[in-house]
Amino acid sequence: MTRSAYLAFLLVCTCVFMSGGCGGSSSSSFVDDYTTENANASWTGAWVASSGSATVRAESSDYSLTIRNIAAVFDSCDVEDEQGTAHMTALIILDGALYLPVFFENLTLSTDRTGAASWTAQTPHGTLSITMTDEGKAQFSGAITYFDYECEFSASVSKAEGISSALKPENMLDGTWKYNEARAGGYRYANGEMAALLPRYITVCFNDTDASSTVATTAGYIEMPVLESGDAGTGNNMFMQFIDTESSCRLDNFYGSIYKMSNASNRAGISSLIFIQSETQIYMLMSWLQPDGQICILLPLTKVQESQDNNIAEVLSRKWSATRGGGVMTPSADTSMRVNLQLVSCDMTFSEVQASNGRGTAKIDVTGTFSSPARTVNLNYEGLAITLEELGINLWRAVTEKGSQFYVSMLSESEAMVIADIVYDGAEQCLLTAVLSASE
Repeated sequence: MTRSAYLAFLLVCTCVFMSGGCGGSSSSSFVDDYTTENANASWTGAWVASSGSATVRAESSDYSLTIRNIAAVFDSCDVEDEQGTAHMTALIILDGALYLPVFFENLTLSTDRTGAASWTAQTPHGTLSITMTDEGKAQFSGAITYFDYECEFSASVSKAEGISSALKPENMLDGTWKYNEARAGGYRYANGEMAALLPRYITVCFNDTDASSTVATTAGYIEMPVLESGDAGTGNNMFMQFIDTESSCRLDNFYGSIYKMSNASNRAGISSLIFIQSETQIYMLMSWLQPDGQICILLPLTKVQESQDNNIAEVLSRKWSATRGGGVMTPSADTSMRVNLQLVSCDMTFSEVQASNGRGTAKIDVTGTFSSPARTVNLNYEGLAITLEELGINLWRAVTEKGSQFYVSMLSESEAMVIADIVYDGAEQCLLTAVLSASE
């Protein structure tokens, strides 16, 4: 199993994570006053914790882990009698010698009341114990199975406070959002093994948002260390490009300021939860279900403010040299086989850049090499004409005269990311990523 302790994966949001700490001692007067009639109301809502302990047994080894966060949302609660039911969506972030975010969506619980203020609940993944200890406080513990990993945990939790009615997508989502690398992370579970994922340079743009829909554009890439050590510094990483432009998505309110974003036309099967913290802070939890497992990433996002000095022509009109990158080739002879490419070198120069009101033209010169033991991709473009279209603040799409597309994300005045979607040698489809620094 790949270690990913460096992914300190803190999920924070108004409804679920920001509204109270944990703790609270047992109160005999509270338990004495706790009646069967108020149980449903006490359960219903969002419960949070920012600490606790857990043990996980994975691949014949035991790990002692720290609970970074717990968020559990209960609804449709009917738990007042000796036996009952409830629905639960929960996220538990475990960190330590290994990294494990545990996410369950809309589970049905079968409850047994074991005392005036205590229950056990059976789920498809194991057993939970819930004890109300004081008004708005409880003790959660359990033994569950997640992707063949056996997990036991215990934490004191608090009920989340109410949210502001202003924190709705139609009031604050439109705009450009950039991720916080220090707090982003994810994993890939496949064929019984879990590997760390590192989101890189993710930019998300939303437009035309109303109460039930939005138009979303996402650009960036994800790295997965290939070596068993999981050392991202080796450079031997698999690059997974992350491009999804101008997709019409449905927004459904899940609970409070938590929204589910779905795109019926997305062939990758991505589902997303948006946690709204404030008008300038959101969190996206994204998951891909795959035949042999699942991919899950968390993106803390901050809204980008428009700059009065945002002159794309001036910023682009320099020579750029790649500092890191990679890509994927899909051979035309066998589209089921993907070849992972590593950056060898890449230089790019923009010239004759003219842009205004979100549109423009330019010419580019590109020389570069991306290689693998199986294939090598050599780029050599001179004076290639492109049209430019602004997708968000500092995020542009460039389309060549032959139809290939480049996505240019201006990370700063001296650093940029380019993702190229091209056809190589007239047949092979290539997605190439390069992070470039201005050399002149």
